[in-house]
Amino acid sequence: LSRPPTATLLAMADRETRAFGLPLQRTLSQLRVGIVGLSGTGSQVREALARWGVEDWVLCDPQNLGLENLGRVIGATYEDALNQRPKVAVAKREIQDIRPWAKVEALQCSVVAPEAIQHLKAVDILFGCTDNHSSRLLLNKLSRQYHLPYIDVGTGIFVTKDNATQKITNMGGQVHLIVPDSPCLTCRGAVDRTAAADELMDED
Repeated sequence: LSRPPTATLLAMADRETRAFGLPLQRTLSQLRVGIVGLSGTGSQVREALARWGVEDWVLCDPQNLGLENLGRVIGATYEDALNQRPKVAVAKREIQDIRPWAKVEALQCSVVAPEAIQHLKAVDILFGCTDNHSSRLLLNKLSRQYHLPYIDVGTGIFVTKDNATQKITNMGGQVHLIVPDSPCLTCRGAVDRTAAADELMDED
């Protein structure tokens, strides 16, 4: 589907333009955005950016949807879960339901795959929405090596187990903005390099 006329795009962005101004809206429509991790947090980021005007995407996640994802992944349906559709395929569908003309590269692979690195190093801004240290370590490296602004987003719920019961002891979230002149995730102590190495080892 071809991009609609300017008047239509302005009408779609009316509330955001009133709040943040037309220059920001134009910038968002010109950005190539990469998101790694399309579960709970990643789907929230994807949904907001699609509605705010992003039209060029690289999505990366190796996993398929399951029933356990329905409570967290925006736009995922019961049918998606039963058929174990790739998370990136669902994310692409949801983006193009909002902006049918959007260009979406949907990569069902690990961020360490050469295909993923090839596409992600060419984005304008990178979002990491993963739940493991190895992927965050690689995204941190990509950000540094290719001078990419990188926003790392995460949430967590921590529980203690006492016999057969579980109790929530803490919950929260974090957002790290990494730009070329700022400390990286490793410098901030936000990545456990030992855990990352363990995750990257094979079973043997």
